[in-house]
Amino acid sequence: MSSALGDAARSSGLSFVGSLTSALAGFALSIVLARMLGPEGSGVVFQLISVFMITGAVAKLGLDTTAVWLLPRLAADGGGDVRRAAGILLWGSLFGGVLAGLILLAIAPLVGGGSHDLLVLVRAAAVFLPLFTLSTVALAVTRGLGGVRDYVLIGSIGLPVGRLVAIAAALAVSATALVAGGAWLLVLLVAAILALLASARVTRPFASPGGGTSRELRRRIAAFSAPRTLSAGIEQSLVWLDVLIVGLIAGPAAAGVYGVVSRLVQSGTIPSTSMRIVVAPLFSKMLHQDRREELDELYTRTAQWIVLFSTPIYVVLAILGEPILRIFGDGFATGALALAVMCIGAVVSACTGNVQALLLMSGRSGWAAINKVVVLAVIVGLLLLLVPPYGILGAAIASTVAVSLDAILASIQIRIGVGLRSNLAAVLLAVLVAGAAAAVPAFAARALLGGALIALVVGLAGALIVWAAALVLTRRRFALDRALALIRRRRG
Repeated sequence: MSSALGDAARSSGLSFVGSLTSALAGFALSIVLARMLGPEGSGVVFQLISVFMITGAVAKLGLDTTAVWLLPRLAADGGGDVRRAAGILLWGSLFGGVLAGLILLAIAPLVGGGSHDLLVLVRAAAVFLPLFTLSTVALAVTRGLGGVRDYVLIGSIGLPVGRLVAIAAALAVSATALVAGGAWLLVLLVAAILALLASARVTRPFASPGGGTSRELRRRIAAFSAPRTLSAGIEQSLVWLDVLIVGLIAGPAAAGVYGVVSRLVQSGTIPSTSMRIVVAPLFSKMLHQDRREELDELYTRTAQWIVLFSTPIYVVLAILGEPILRIFGDGFATGALALAVMCIGAVVSACTGNVQALLLMSGRSGWAAINKVVVLAVIVGLLLLLVPPYGILGAAIASTVAVSLDAILASIQIRIGVGLRSNLAAVLLAVLVAGAAAAVPAFAARALLGGALIALVVGLAGALIVWAAALVLTRRRFALDRALALIRRRRG
């Protein structure tokens, strides 16, 4: 196992815990919102989150990804420009947040869609945008300098858990969408303070700015971040735009159901997210040092690990979607078919591993931006075509096509532009092993017990047991034994 792959294995444990905690907190938050506010009230909150995440993605000006791409290279070259670069990144993020907040305030009546509660929350969101951009870029600075601890503890654990606790407490006092949305925003204040302190700590060991000029560094940052600003905004649009359009066309109740379905599908991204946090800086450093063979190994092996742990989640969601959605309350089980359709696109995306991170870390942020423009045009067209006649099922089809197209385009580009020699057959074998292990018991439980809650309990337990046994039997083929040994060695 190469040193880079060993680094990924050793760091992925904490990252996985953070991603798992974030997903579980998001799942629990969806239940709280659905149970306390119903489809319509939760739909307003999900629409707020959609507006905030899309606007925030643009407001960051691509500087979070720029930090992860640039700082490992500066550190490898001696670190003389690290502190100067971090300062430029943070001030730029503040500027982007303030500018985006002012624009959002101006267009809030258009975004509000005629809902008084949503209009108030959108205006509040505009005020909190600078805190979001600052905290996100500050955490990216800590990640770019080789550590995932601060990123995980603050961004992956502290923020989502804090939001869950704050919203649950607020709804216990007053169960309204306004209260829930306000609590969701307010937690950002604490996260921003902690993130800034963490970024100051990790940059302190580096020497004061030496040779070179700030103008040269700004040009380098701008050349990478400009196209990334566009692609980041579109990325979040691809995640949340369907919720907004469903709400505008089919109403807030449909947006509530679809929002829950989307959050469930996002839970399957735990493995890829946790691995991306670790490997993105490694990708940048290895490309900078032209370590191509190690890069090929790192990309293929981590793609296998991603599908081994994510495919069972999507299989269970697709087969047992109806009893899972019943947990959220009356009316949510109607999203079961949409959930199954979206899981197809999620599996396709998982098979490409961290292809998006590799494309960006190669410096080709412009290529990524072009991909996002194409995919955005496709999903908007499909949403407008399919949502009016088919509702959330049409939105699910549009999302599946878009997600699959995005992954395929990036995969073709890294093969052509980066020269990556990934082993697709090895990744598909991992999909087959993990998918079959989860599908057999889940399908048996659904066939025998129907859509009742007991089917979920039995199917989930059976899938977990068979999947774990499959991992034990194939641990050497997929290098899981060596990865586990490295994690244990680091803890020791």
